Amino acid sequence: MSADTATLSVVTARLDGCDHIRAADELILRLQAAAGGAADGRIAIPQIAAVARLARRLDILIARPLLIGGQDYDIRLWVRAKPAGDGIDLEFSEWQESPHADGDAIAAQRAAQISLAPDGVEWRVDGQMRYLYLGADAEIAAPGDEFFSAFADDGDGPGRLAVEITARRAFFGLTVRLARNGRRVRLSGHPLFDADGSFLGYRGKISCAQEGAAMTPATPAPAPEAAAVAAREDAPLARGGMLLPDFGRRLDLALRQPLGRIVANAETIKGQMEGPLRADYTAYAADIAAAGRHLMELVDDLADLQAIDRAGFHVAREDIDLADLARRAAGLLGMKAADKHI
Repeated sequence: MSADTATLSVVTARLDGCDHIRAADELILRLQAAAGGAADGRIAIPQIAAVARLARRLDILIARPLLIGGQDYDIRLWVRAKPAGDGIDLEFSEWQESPHADGDAIAAQRAAQISLAPDGVEWRVDGQMRYLYLGADAEIAAPGDEFFSAFADDGDGPGRLAVEITARRAFFGLTVRLARNGRRVRLSGHPLFDADGSFLGYRGKISCAQEGAAMTPATPAPAPEAAAVAAREDAPLARGGMLLPDFGRRLDLALRQPLGRIVANAETIKGQMEGPLRADYTAYAADIAAAGRHLMELVDDLADLQAIDRAGFHVAREDIDLADLARRAAGLLGMKAADKHI
């Protein structure tokens, strides 16, 4: 079979308890010969052998995508390994052969490696250039914020950055100034695309331009009077002799950042960036990404509760419409009640 072709039918093989081939279709035998194995010898294709051993050890059906590198082309396929007595039954589907990565793909991979090489904090944005994930020390923005909002609009850095991003090109070591505290940082990143070439966002690293500086923003010392007022307003609640950090900070660490990572990983799976996947798997990943974004919106609403952690917080009384609350509750619970015939 030549490159750029696909096999729609299912290819099968059977291994005995010692991973020797009992029976196999022609395509598997050709792969076995190319790997230096005999037609009736131990399976010599490492990727297939690993799946077979895992299925035997766990005694369950194992299904996953595989990428097998050939001399002239790569083979992407889906394998199902099922224990059968003392052997393993193998089924291969979605068999696709394609040439090795071309120069552009290799250049893109190299750009990704270079952009993630510097010391610093990792960041990730989606196709709308909104932050999905920021490392714990990069207090420059919050998940969901627009990418360029984190940087001051001065100097040549933002202009060059906009040009590179508009052209969907990688950038390395661009110096920009943070809008939050004025500190200068170096920014590197590379574009992400799915299997169809659709733009998924950027991923990269951010580090301080000054040697030995930390990413945590440095806040200038306030005047004594201002410091006293800020201490009274922002003092965290003391419980059990321990000072609790700011509610927004806790919320960011506990929810925003994990949700950002979940959405980022789901987008990676959805885009099949690590290899081909079944359509239902990519659909699950899309659902997870959408649900994660919805939860992040709810988390943003919870951030308004930060005021409760302030020492001077007072509850304001106001009249409420109980009938309106009852109608809303009935609307939310109506479907569940109907399912239970209540």
